[in-house]
Order: sequence, then structure tokens, then C-alpha cells
Amino acid sequence: MLKELALPQIFAHSQTKVIRASNLKTVSIGRKVLVIFLVLINVALFFSYILGVNEQASLGYEIKALQSKIAEVSQENKKSNLQIAEKASVTNLEKELLQNGFSVVSTTQYLFTENHLSQR
Repeated sequence: MLKELALPQIFAHSQTKVIRASNLKTVSIGRKVLVIFLVLINVALFFSYILGVNEQASLGYEIKALQSKIAEVSQENKKSNLQIAEKASVTNLEKELLQNGFSVVSTTQYLFTENHLSQR
């Protein structure tokens, strides 16, 4: 039954093995060089692929760090704009003027002159 399963290496006689081993063809040098060349190309392509993936991963981490820095700077920019708006508001300016000794004017007086020119 095992012979029908095509397992000749189990049931082969020692003489048959010798005959099969003696019928091996020799491989030409050109074919050996071609195989070695293809293996070296595959190894080089594998390493270049690994380096490329590593480079892309590094760039991804740098982009993520820069995006978080942009978000942080944007938040600081919003806070600065809010502080500028508070400092430039009319109520804040009035408070600062009153603290510096200025007073509120109740009536406005205009000076009219006939000569609009001035001398040095």
C-alpha cells in the first residue's frame, strides 16, 4: 500500500539510491552565478525595503511631533489674542487712565481761532 502512495525513498534499495545519485546533472557555472546574483539582488531589495519603511516611520513620528507643537503654539496664540483684546478694550483703557491720574471730562470746550497758521 505504501508503494502506491509514491514513497520510493522508504522502499528503495540501496543500489537504486546509488544509481539515482549517479544520474545527477552538473550545473553550469553561468547558472550558479545567475542564482547567486539573484539572491544578492533579493537581499539588497529586502534591506532597501526595510530602510524605506524605517524612514517612513521616522517621518511619521516627526510629523506627529510637529502637529502637536503646532496645536500648542496655536493655543498660545489664542491666549495672546485674548490678552491683547482685553488690554485694548475701552473699559480697561478707562481704568488705566483713571489710575494714571486722568479725569473724566464732563463738557467739551472747543477753541476757535481766526488764524489757522502758527509761527515758530
